[in-house]
Amino acid sequence: MRSAQQVLATSGPHATIDEFAAVAEVSIATLYKHFGSKEGLILAAQLDAQASWEAWMNETVSAVNDELEQLVLSFRLLLRIGETHPQSAQIAARSLVAGPIDFGLFTNDVGQRVMRLVATGVVKVDHVELRLQNVIAGLLAELARQFMTGKPNAAAADVAVEIAISLLGITPAKARKLAHAPLPSLPPISA
Repeated sequence: MRSAQQVLATSGPHATIDEFAAVAEVSIATLYKHFGSKEGLILAAQLDAQASWEAWMNETVSAVNDELEQLVLSFRLLLRIGETHPQSAQIAARSLVAGPIDFGLFTNDVGQRVMRLVATGVVKVDHVELRLQNVIAGLLAELARQFMTGKPNAAAADVAVEIAISLLGITPAKARKLAHAPLPSLPPISA
């Protein structure tokens, strides 16, 4: 899996099955036996990299007690994936060329957080699902911009987060404070 992720990070999904096998130091037949196809291997490697980042992000976010701060921190960490998980970011960036990136687990988690904030009265807006779609679209657009330019910009990322949370009815002053607060101490990245 790690070898496939290395190939995806450097060559992208257009790498040949021969490249994947050579880096993994296994036969092509072994890859087909375990993954069924090159596409199966790529999907498994992408999902594993994404799951690893999401587990790390959830561990980081769970150290914060306030639900709104957890939501904002998850947004900020998404837009810092290039700094915190460069290989996962490279995999996502190179995969973007092949088609849209699926952050389904992340977006489901965000949706659940927002619905809890609505239920507790922290978020008081109409058209919650539509606003949430726009929030996610805006964050993923900023992430794609970073991938396409190869220039992560923490300040621009935090402005994107500020704008995103304002769509959820957070006052401009509070959105600014939350989006630009110092980041907590980040846990180490497990291999």
